[in-house]
Amino acid sequence: MFLAASICIAPSTYAGEFYYGGNVASTNHKHFDLPEKVKINLITGQLGYQYNDYLAFESRFGFGLNKDEVESSGLRATIEHQGYLGFYTKAGYPISDSIKCCVLIS
Repeated sequence: MFLAASICIAPSTYAGEFYYGGNVASTNHKHFDLPEKVKINLITGQLGYQYNDYLAFESRFGFGLNKDEVESSGLRATIEHQGYLGFYTKAGYPISDSIKCCVLIS
């Protein structure tokens, strides 16, 4: 089980409503065996259903926009993020109309 906590800023969603969203992200990975950082850009989306003010069910999906190459010990490798799909239960407490403290349970 993966558990994460965050502050989510999003448009207000009322009980019984579907919601959606998306973002573009950039990640930098540095592994101790590799002399270079690997940079991958991602595009992600989410679709959910707000069951009540405190509980929602959500799916998230995304894929990489680019590949990066890294060389170590004379060997060259291509690194890419092919995609992901996840389903979550989101528990939250509304602090205001646009801010909610959330916990995602996968």
